[in-house]
Amino acid sequence: MILFSQHFFLILALFLTQSTCWSIAAEHVTEQSSNKEWHVRLIVSTEDGRQDRGNILGRLRDSVQGLDSHDLPEMPPPPSPMGDRYLSIVFPHPEWKTAMPDFASDFRAVPADKDTDATWKFEIRTHTPGIPAKLSWEGPAEVLKRSQIKEASSGKVLVANCAVQNSSTITLKKEGVVLLWEYQVQKNQKSGIGN
Repeated sequence: MILFSQHFFLILALFLTQSTCWSIAAEHVTEQSSNKEWHVRLIVSTEDGRQDRGNILGRLRDSVQGLDSHDLPEMPPPPSPMGDRYLSIVFPHPEWKTAMPDFASDFRAVPADKDTDATWKFEIRTHTPGIPAKLSWEGPAEVLKRSQIKEASSGKVLVANCAVQNSSTITLKKEGVVLLWEYQVQKNQKSGIGN
């Protein structure tokens, strides 16, 4: 019983921390036109009702390129049988050498002079491979039209313009599905494919 209580309070604390960070991020986005701060929410869901909406990437004025207070750890999956319904998006950062190497948010610094390209690596994980999942996103149209999603291993473009296409169906794998969100400053607006 003690172990359950500790686990419950740890989850509650992380949820409250994440909610606060996302509220702060939303406040920053309202000023995005003048200082280029923005965020995109990644969402994964399945037909059986599982969903993870708590994943954010973006740029904030007071963030840095590596680990900072805006990068919130992702809770590890619960043990079976509760973990059988596990579905999550994580930003893996083992290079940060933290106790929990997976993160629910990954913010970067706003470039000092002019906007620059950036790539975020993220992974969709589950304990029930082989089923389709819908990956979708929400964010400023100005950012989405300059963004695409690729498979990390092959480099294959899954979504060429995230403003035109707002979701993609992914087949879940036991080892996870590793993807890249690429934000490109110079992007051919007709084709949606980077120059």
